[in-house]
Amino acid sequence: VIAHQVIAKGQPAYEEVVAAFGFDILATDKNIDRKKLGKKVFTSPELRNKLNSIIHPYVRHKIQKLTHEYVQQEKKAQTNYLIVYDIPLLIESNLSHLVDVTLVIYSTQKQQLERLMERNQLTEAEALLRIQSQIPIEDKVRMADEVIDNSKDLEFTHKQVNLFLSKLEWDPVNEEKK
Repeated sequence: VIAHQVIAKGQPAYEEVVAAFGFDILATDKNIDRKKLGKKVFTSPELRNKLNSIIHPYVRHKIQKLTHEYVQQEKKAQTNYLIVYDIPLLIESNLSHLVDVTLVIYSTQKQQLERLMERNQLTEAEALLRIQSQIPIEDKVRMADEVIDNSKDLEFTHKQVNLFLSKLEWDPVNEEKK
């Protein structure tokens, strides 16, 4: 969501992205058409790196700002929150230092492909380009602190998430994760 926000019309990253990729990535309402932009960047590692170099500093800044705001709220309320950031390119972007725990949601490549095609209305070739632009899921699993297997039904996934959450403890007085 944050990555989408920082490239919204009127935001500084918007101007930089349009300057770097041209007006042909814009929809008729002058917003960035993410599908058009995706067609460019997922066929070229250089263009994808260029886009990431524009967007990621804004995303990092926003994450750090939000985290600071939540920490201030925690102190005021004298409690601790569980802050969850859904960052698809956390490992690829070297952002793991921004979080205490890296949780990878695993599914097979076949499932990733099917889900991505359905969710984003992509062809198989377009979806494969996106998947192949990331670190392989098996490598992410090895780098993760925890893994949720999302290759089965939703109930199975919910049980794993609840088990993971049940292991977490915070000491509201010392503000430290146990």
